[in-house]
Amino acid sequence: MNFLAYPRQTAKHYRIETPAFFDFDKGRAFILEGSENAKVTLTTIEDIAEVTARAVEYDGEWPTVGGISGQKVTVGEIIRLGERIRGK
Repeated sequence: MNFLAYPRQTAKHYRIETPAFFDFDKGRAFILEGSENAKVTLTTIEDIAEVTARAVEYDGEWPTVGGISGQKVTVGEIIRLGERIRGK
């Protein structure tokens, strides 16, 4: 999720060097036509780091299946968020 803040750095040890699909700074989105209702999952760098650290430090038996899931949103919701941020 940190990449939505490009070009601002939001994580201490990681800097996004190029915008991904959404560039709130310039008011652009690089998406497929008609994909506004497509769902995506966004996870912060901090959340991934925390889960990774807990997994490495875990003393018990690891589960057969595990994982991490971030916030589920649609492409359209991300676009509307960018519009609100930019006052459009």
